[in-house]
Formats: sequence, C-alpha cells, structure tokens
Amino acid sequence: MALALSTARQASVSLQLPVLRGVERPTQGSAQMTLPTSNAALKLPSGLCPGHADFKCCLPAACGPPPVNGATVNLIKEFEGFVPTPEPDPIGLPTVGYGHLCQTEGCAEVPYPFPLTLETASELLNADLVTYMMCIARDIVDTVQLNDNQYGALVSWAFNVGCTNTGGSTLIRRLNAGEDPNLVAAEELPKWRLAGGVILPGLVRRRAAEVALFQTPSFVVAHPPPC
Repeated sequence: MALALSTARQASVSLQLPVLRGVERPTQGSAQMTLPTSNAALKLPSGLCPGHADFKCCLPAACGPPPVNGATVNLIKEFEGFVPTPEPDPIGLPTVGYGHLCQTEGCAEVPYPFPLTLETASELLNADLVTYMMCIARDIVDTVQLNDNQYGALVSWAFNVGCTNTGGSTLIRRLNAGEDPNLVAAEELPKWRLAGGVILPGLVRRRAAEVALFQTPSFVVAHPPPC
C-alpha cells in the first residue's frame, strides 16, 4: 500500500495556489492541490481539457486554422506553376517556387538555395499558405460552416489576390450574412479575373477551378477552426 501511494504522489503535480484578493495564500504545511498528469486520468480525449461542453480549450497543438487538403495544394500548384529561380510573373512581380512573391531583392528571404527543387518549393508553399489560411479563418464568422474543399478554394483565392482584397470582398460579406455558400462562390469568385486592369485567361480558368473545388461535396469540416 505504501508503495502504491508513493507512486501515485510521483504521478501528480503540486500547484502552489496564486495570491487572490480576499483569499489567504496557504501556509507551509497546509494542503496543496494535486492534478493528474494525463488526460487519461481525467477520462478526457487526447488534446482536450476539463470544462463545460461548449468551453473552447485552445492548446497550442490544436489552435489555429486547419491545413488545406491535397486537392487545394494541387490546384494552387497547377495554376502557379513551378519556377526554380526568381523571375517576373505575368504582371511583372518577381516570384519563385509555387507563387512565392519575393519580399526582398533576389528573394533573399527564401531559406532554400536556388534553383529550388520540387521538394523545397513545396515546403515554401506550405509555409506561405499559413498566412492565407489564417486570414480566411479570421474574416469568416464562426457561424459559417465550410467543408475542407470550400475552405481550400477560398485559401487558393486569397493566396492569389491577397488577404486585404479577400477581407473587404463582397464574397466574404455575403458568406457572413448567412447566404448559401455554394451560390455565393459561384457568383463572386469568377469576378476576380483581372490583373493590372486586364482580364487574364489564366485567372478565368483558375476561378472556375476554385468554384468547382468549392462545390465538391465533403463531410470534412474545416471552418470554424477548433479554437
């Protein structure tokens, strides 16, 4: 019995209670709070913490928008094309990899040597996409539920036109107003076909591909994000 109690004490964590207004701090020798060191002891699923059913517990591993699915990545790669060394895009902006817009002369911020390989270009794209996943998740209210294809199509759109443009768009406003997502995407995405004031056939095709992806059924919920 003594051995069992000793083991149980080692598997717990003693927490010193903070000083609270109107509450005395426990003195030495007084009782201390102990918590189990695992969710298993609390009978909780991995990654969750105790609280009411509607309580959002934002642990670092669970926070933030989900990554886009493979169909989204493939769509972006198809329309951006692979560029191993920095060169101007169709409207003259220096890009490299799969649509990475250079932020410094010669794309010096890219942490990979040129020419990029398919692997390093994919890693660069995955890093770049985080910004656009975050702005789509931020700008669309949590009452709007999107599956992974709908979410991915919007991330592709944001990657192409920028978060400032998507955030102030009629498309986002209509989604947030509760309109049918498939109808909104079909009516609004094709409008984003201009670059430098000129209709680009590549943008027309890309918007059509994004609408098709958006309207592809899926049971995987991607928005709202977990926290």
